[in-house]
Amino acid sequence: MNSAIYAKINAQFNKKRQQRDLAIDERKRTVYADVPRIQEIDDEISSLAFSMLEDVSAGKNSDAVVKEFGETLKSLNGEKKTLLAKNGYKPDFLDIPYACSLCRDTGLYKGKRCKCYNKLLSEELLAESNLSDLMKKQTFSSFELKYYRGEKKNGELFSPKENIMSVMKICKRFADEFDKTHENLLLYGAPGLGKTFLSSAIANRAIERGFSVIYASAGDIFSRLEDIKFGRTDGSNNKYDMLTEADLLLLDDLGTEFRSVFTDSELFKILNARILLSKSTIISTNLTLADIKRFYSERVLSRVLGEFNSLKFYGDDIRPIINNKI
Repeated sequence: MNSAIYAKINAQFNKKRQQRDLAIDERKRTVYADVPRIQEIDDEISSLAFSMLEDVSAGKNSDAVVKEFGETLKSLNGEKKTLLAKNGYKPDFLDIPYACSLCRDTGLYKGKRCKCYNKLLSEELLAESNLSDLMKKQTFSSFELKYYRGEKKNGELFSPKENIMSVMKICKRFADEFDKTHENLLLYGAPGLGKTFLSSAIANRAIERGFSVIYASAGDIFSRLEDIKFGRTDGSNNKYDMLTEADLLLLDDLGTEFRSVFTDSELFKILNARILLSKSTIISTNLTLADIKRFYSERVLSRVLGEFNSLKFYGDDIRPIINNKI
């Protein structure tokens, strides 16, 4: 997926440069026809630049050669701007600005991806992620701790607020380092405690960093894979082909799918392939660890419980509180 996205973005940058070059050539043709001296000046500048390189290559004092070239260039450019102004053109008429002045539409600035490139990359990755419009807005900075109970109940070692603060810290570190650590996360607990929100926050941070993300609910994934397997839909160019290729997979609502030998087998294939490829996965589920042990096969358990860092969510459902605030 990444290579296709990068190719698409690079093509856009190439197109920007080509369009700028064509626009400059068109303006030159117009100006040269009106003011032939300007074409002579441009030809002189090109000739002088070539002569400077020859002199430097021949061993002449490079500082003196460059200084002389700079002074002549300044004089010729001054004459050109004067001629343009006298003939009704703006002095910078032949100097069309780049879309990005930092990278000059190359996508690279000081040896790294320019911020304009990263912005476009994030937009493309976000469009491919399958995140809903709401999830695209769910970030660590918009996560509200105030909805979580601060006092302990029923023998809790930590209050829900203390627990979620610890969970969020781990999630933030995961979002910034998953490409190096190749960790996996299992977010489990009752509904309405922020599992999907924090998954989205990780996904949005990963996309900002330039990594590809695919989000899908377990029910949707296995339903579609089943449709493909039994020929009920065309599997070509399907986003679900990217389940093993995306840098980060968000598998939401594990346990809501119709469980069968087929779904168990497909779940194992997806998890096993991603582990072998050192690609990170986040699973969120309303199931308890005991439920997972009861519902899934031993080989799935060996992957989920053996390869995933389990983070428990507990406390009171915060959705009614949030909804009352809206």
